[in-house]
Amino acid sequence: MKTKMGYLILLAGAFLLFMVSSTTLVSSDDGKPAAVSNAAASNLITGNYTPTAEVANCRYGATLEEGVSGISTLDLGWFLNFTANTSVMPSNNAEFAHVIRVRQDKTPSGLYLPTFTISPPLTDAGLGDLVEANPGALWLVGNEPDRGPDPGSTESIQDDTFPDVYAEAYHDTYHFIKQIDPTAQVAIAGLVQVTPGRLQYLDIVWDSYIGKYGTTIPVDVWNMHIYILAEADKNGNANGIASIALGTDPALAKRSAATPSECSQDNVYCIAEHDDIGIFMDQVVAMRTWMKEHGQQNKPLILSEFSSLFSPTYPSGTPFLDEFGQQFTIDRINDFMDASVSYLKTAADPSLGYPLDNNRLVQQWMWFSMFSTSIGWGSNLLEDDFTTLSQLGLSYQDFIDTNSYNKNLLVGRVSSSIGPIVSAEADVQLSAEIRNNGTQMVTGPITVRFYKDAALTQPIGGAVTIPDGLRGCARSRATVSTTWANLGLGFYNFWVRVTPVAGETNLSDNVGTGTFLIDDTPVVMPVVLRK
Repeated sequence: MKTKMGYLILLAGAFLLFMVSSTTLVSSDDGKPAAVSNAAASNLITGNYTPTAEVANCRYGATLEEGVSGISTLDLGWFLNFTANTSVMPSNNAEFAHVIRVRQDKTPSGLYLPTFTISPPLTDAGLGDLVEANPGALWLVGNEPDRGPDPGSTESIQDDTFPDVYAEAYHDTYHFIKQIDPTAQVAIAGLVQVTPGRLQYLDIVWDSYIGKYGTTIPVDVWNMHIYILAEADKNGNANGIASIALGTDPALAKRSAATPSECSQDNVYCIAEHDDIGIFMDQVVAMRTWMKEHGQQNKPLILSEFSSLFSPTYPSGTPFLDEFGQQFTIDRINDFMDASVSYLKTAADPSLGYPLDNNRLVQQWMWFSMFSTSIGWGSNLLEDDFTTLSQLGLSYQDFIDTNSYNKNLLVGRVSSSIGPIVSAEADVQLSAEIRNNGTQMVTGPITVRFYKDAALTQPIGGAVTIPDGLRGCARSRATVSTTWANLGLGFYNFWVRVTPVAGETNLSDNVGTGTFLIDDTPVVMPVVLRK
């Protein structure tokens, strides 16, 4: 277990900055955001995405190939279509996750160049217009960039980018987005799966970013895909299934099995293990462990693809069988959905999970696919009329219907910034992040107050209102602030309370607290930062 502790030297005559984490964190389910300000003193609100309607359940989502059929029927809270734009939104105002495509450039013969192409391009008329039109949105930079061409081919299947080049592409895209919209949430690409080879790919991205830019990669939301797919053939050579992650050690790759007896080996992923819930859980833990080891535990983690990619038959109609002669029937896929979703909606660990979401390991998940005509058609949530829920769709709906909908506001990170000390007095800017970790959107308004006392009877400044509400899943935030003016030297405590809303399920985390020191002499203080 690693902890982050920094030390700031606070110098006289300058300003003093002391950031403190909230004393209360956890509660119930979901997340997403507001903007603008209100009222007395110098109040400020920043946030993201202005919701206009209530989303049924932000935990659950699905990928689409076209249209938005089924999103409202299933009451899904988010979706993507593998592009950066959608021409239509579902009636329940589910969140659209924008996928920006990244691809390393190649010569006509397939040799990789050190350059890359972003789609839409990083121009005002390209990605710029989209970012400006969608304030506070979620942007996924790439889709499976670790996946290269099949053996013997030069044709890209996914985003096909070496990790050091991806680090540069992510840097340029992240800063382009943030320059236009600081409230945007930028997520790293989901890799094919979470295996030792894929984690090495992430290590190389991490190290390359530090090497190129002198700082750690700035990720708002961590992202993953979970599949259980062989990456190499039985001899360790790249296969046409998941393939060896670009730029990684082939010895780390999960191999196919030559015989069913090899399925128990640690370096093997059998076809029969494609729906193994134990391996699925191991991949979730592996991703969260990697995040913690890199100081990223206090960030949300989304799962933007999972399902069974193996269907009952080949396109030709021939039954698809695993090494033991067992078919991937719809009932078998349904059992995997039941097991994986049951795990996702309950999995939590205080040593690995996201503190602002009751230590949940995964904040949101997305089933592949609403409807696919090719790979993974057995996992379709819709029948081919695009309106009738399939057996899998009905099962997914059952999870959403039986999972309790709730709203839960909480005070997250609390901080204070002290201005210049003049005549032994200073003004202090107090700030707090407000989140909703329930499954339902709070449609607003939300009222927040700062206080001088634990009894919450002596307000500091006026009430601050978040007018447009807050989505759930603890992923988004609204930051509110006010000024405590003309304070003398000394230690001060302050409290922040977010007023509960109708239907809120847990009131124990509606109050947070912070402490700061005003001193005109040099002092060394520890600083604890929650990311």
